[in-house]
Amino acid sequence: MLITGSAIPPEVGTLQEIMQRVRIICSVYDPLTGKYRTDYSLYFMFAGFLTFVGFMIFLSINFWKNRRREQPRTP
Repeated sequence: MLITGSAIPPEVGTLQEIMQRVRIICSVYDPLTGKYRTDYSLYFMFAGFLTFVGFMIFLSINFWKNRRREQPRTP
């Protein structure tokens, strides 16, 4: 859009626009049919990554809380 000099559409940053970008990223060209199709394996990779990051955050918070609980209190 910036290359052609046209204005950026007002829906930039909305959930619908973000989903359109993800859909474009998850599309692959099928030379046999000459059309684009959705590659669902990329959705599973995104979900796996988000699950992994969430689990690592959970473990970090859990270890941090347990470590604070085990430290002796100085009077």
